Amino acid sequence: FSGGYTTVLTLFAVLFFGITLIEAIAATKLVNLASSLAATVVFAANGAIDFQIAIPLSAAMMAGGFFGAHLATRISHQWLRRSMIIIVSGLAILQVLSFGK
Repeated sequence: FSGGYTTVLTLFAVLFFGITLIEAIAATKLVNLASSLAATVVFAANGAIDFQIAIPLSAAMMAGGFFGAHLATRISHQWLRRSMIIIVSGLAILQVLSFGK
């Protein structure tokens, strides 16, 4: 449910607090957890959750998060930083290109 704000928080944590990318990602996961729990409560209270889709999607997201976390602890910080820059830049370009469609 982050909508991308945790990516921005990660960037600011690295730039302004001088922590490593892994530490910044871990810190923003706590923020994301809190906002996701709040959103889940609001959506569930309004009957806006399709559990037939939500449960398998949640399981897949957890598996991806588990795999990504283990991968991130096994690769170098430099490789992780470069990967994040490439992926975030690519997503930003796609967002700009799709603006107004």
